[in-house]
Amino acid sequence: MNAKVNHEVMLQDHPEFEKYKGKTILLVGAGPTASEVNWEKMDLDYDYIWTCNNFHKNEKLSSLPVDMAMLI
Repeated sequence: MNAKVNHEVMLQDHPEFEKYKGKTILLVGAGPTASEVNWEKMDLDYDYIWTCNNFHKNEKLSSLPVDMAMLI
């Protein structure tokens, strides 16, 4: 595997990430305003959902099929 590093981030070029190339990703922050969005009423076109931190505490986000979560 190939690691890429700079002063802000360290990433690993992992084969698992290949499935995201050319796909549409919905990035959802898990803050309080995420509860205010009417997810079920939105006609969103995406292939994967990525989120972060306390998404599992948000009732609406916990019912969505999250493919990746970044925990910081």
